[in-house]
Amino acid sequence: MGKNNKIGAYITLDGAKTFQADVTSCNKELRSLQSELKLVEAQNAGNANSVESLSAKQEVLVGIFDKQQEKLQKSQEGLKHLENEYESIGKVLQEHRDKLSDARQTLEKMTETENISEEAIEKHRLEVEKEEDAIAILEEAYRKAAELNDSSKMVYRSTKT
Repeated sequence: MGKNNKIGAYITLDGAKTFQADVTSCNKELRSLQSELKLVEAQNAGNANSVESLSAKQEVLVGIFDKQQEKLQKSQEGLKHLENEYESIGKVLQEHRDKLSDARQTLEKMTETENISEEAIEKHRLEVEKEEDAIAILEEAYRKAAELNDSSKMVYRSTKT
């Protein structure tokens, strides 16, 4: 997982906010360029086919195309990053599930063994509970990463069209 991922009361996925901010910025600039295109069309309503009118329109259309390309690139980068985060969280989650399984088996063996103190069993039981709590938090992070990944794929698909 990325350096800034936190497991606790809240979960942060690296890059999700940056990706969303980049796409939002591109969308704002695209709306501005579309308004500019409407202004150019309105200013040249009487001579829409003149060289000056068509040149002005082309300039704005090239800007729109370039901004769409930038949005597509940002979407691709964001999607790839989120897919990596999702995969990383999945790996950590599986590691904790394996650790919990081992801890439960050890606890079961400890309770069956006569020469293990109740204090040692209770200490291990607390470790099992701690691992269960960590898994619950990781499962929530994994679910959120999946949601972000899915919504990012939708944004990417809409950008491509």
